Amino acid sequence: MRMTGFIKNKLFIKIASYIIIGVIFLFLFNSLWINWQKIQEYNFSFNYVYLIFSVLILAVSTVFMALIWRKIIVQLDNSKPIASLRAIKIFVYSMFGKYLPGQIWMPLSRVYLATKEGLSKEILALSILYETIISITAGFLFAFLTLGPSLSEFYPSFNFYFVVFVVFAGILSIIILPRVFRMVLKITAKKFKVDINVAKTSLGSKNVLVIFFYYFVAYALTGFSFFFFINSFYHLSMSSILTIVGGSVLAVVLGTVAFFAPAGLGVRDGILIVFLGFYFPIGIATLISIASRIWVTLTELTLFFLVFILFKLRGLIKSNN
Repeated sequence: MRMTGFIKNKLFIKIASYIIIGVIFLFLFNSLWINWQKIQEYNFSFNYVYLIFSVLILAVSTVFMALIWRKIIVQLDNSKPIASLRAIKIFVYSMFGKYLPGQIWMPLSRVYLATKEGLSKEILALSILYETIISITAGFLFAFLTLGPSLSEFYPSFNFYFVVFVVFAGILSIIILPRVFRMVLKITAKKFKVDINVAKTSLGSKNVLVIFFYYFVAYALTGFSFFFFINSFYHLSMSSILTIVGGSVLAVVLGTVAFFAPAGLGVRDGILIVFLGFYFPIGIATLISIASRIWVTLTELTLFFLVFILFKLRGLIKSNN
């Protein structure tokens, strides 16, 4: 009976998540349909240099995140260090698992690929848990720090300093206090149904802070890439950069924590529209949000093929020698 109830609840959650995503996308396309005439009249001017630059920055951000994940693995267990290029390959190949229903496929595919490199499943699972917790907390703090001034401007009643203080204090308590961090780690492990002994974690507070800073840099790159993506077809003044960068990072983070949405579908798009709405009509904001998803996917595909070709060439060189 319990198993039947569990299956029914799981099925209900899955159906409900699909309905939510469907409703969000119905709203998005309805907004495009209604505002299509205004979109056609909008003054777009394409700048291919900015577009290429945005793709490069986003690709660098992705590679940097792969190297951060490798650093976590090395800090947890240095007995079998994984090469940087191998870590990038595994990270890039596994990214496409996020497009499948249920966000468990990306970490599962990464574990599967990494075990072929001789790494233990427990260390890999632990590294992904650390990555998830640190990257999400870093993303939230980065978003609040960058969005605070603009939110205070658009909403005078918004107490930016109080919110940042609360968020910053909460994140520091998670990172610096080992007991609190292990508690969060244990909850996350239970959520992902990973059976590991979190008490044996060897990633100290100093390393966590360093990795936290690295994610700060990675999110800055991600946000700037989105800013240049918009500027590739519509000029935005530098005064809007904090809102655009912070809003895009918040959209990515909320899309990550929305476990019901593959690749943050609907959630990321909706958050982007909210912040783009400060500078664009709703129809244009919707178009940019949808276009940015295509931009991200094409960048990931380009990175995938570059890594694939690189390893094929390395294999040919080795076989010839």
